[in-house]
Amino acid sequence: MTCSACLPVQSAAKTGLLQTLLDRAADVLALGPASHRRAETRAAVGELSARQLADAGIDRSIVCRVRPVIEIRAGLMANLISLQ
Repeated sequence: MTCSACLPVQSAAKTGLLQTLLDRAADVLALGPASHRRAETRAAVGELSARQLADAGIDRSIVCRVRPVIEIRAGLMANLISLQ
């Protein structure tokens, strides 16, 4: 049984919890479009060649937050694989 004096306290606690959950849901929903735009930008930059990025003055590592790309000549790779 609950006492009538405790009901306002319990309802206030539930309202506070509900408000917190609603605030967090609103924050997540607000980040949705920005997150989607960042993903689209990263995908577009990922499709560009190194030459195109250099022409545009874009640093791939800043936009995509990826590790540096190591380019290995095909002849060197073939030589290394043949050593197995």
